[in-house]
Amino acid sequence: MTVGRICQRKVDVVHPDDSVRVAARRMCESNVGMLVVLHPTDAALGILTDRDLAVKVIAVGLDVDATRVADVMTPNPRTVAPDLPIEDALAIMQAEAVRRLPVLDADRNLVGIVTLDDFLGLLADEFGELHRLLDKHSPQVFRRR
Repeated sequence: MTVGRICQRKVDVVHPDDSVRVAARRMCESNVGMLVVLHPTDAALGILTDRDLAVKVIAVGLDVDATRVADVMTPNPRTVAPDLPIEDALAIMQAEAVRRLPVLDADRNLVGIVTLDDFLGLLADEFGELHRLLDKHSPQVFRRR
């Protein structure tokens, strides 16, 4: 299975010249902890996380209206292609200690985001299917009492 099959296609974005207040509001409204920072040409430039806001803005007392997203984002994030096997994406996440990977097409356009939650959801689905198969084929052995 590939990243493109499980990635989230709806991605919340922000522009590098937006203030961090705008970014924080967008995170709040969308109930997300990360935004992809897009260049005006729609090329992914970076990511901005709620942790970036806490550590790089609030903790040091920066003005949330005067500080631009570009000043505190994580630039040049590791990205993956939609056709990358999910095992390889997990290995990248582990090696680079990241929880999210932007998914870019061959033209470097943002097509989605894959997160650890996506992998956990996939595993939960697979375990559920395994349970249904075991229950169907061995009902007496696996019945709960």
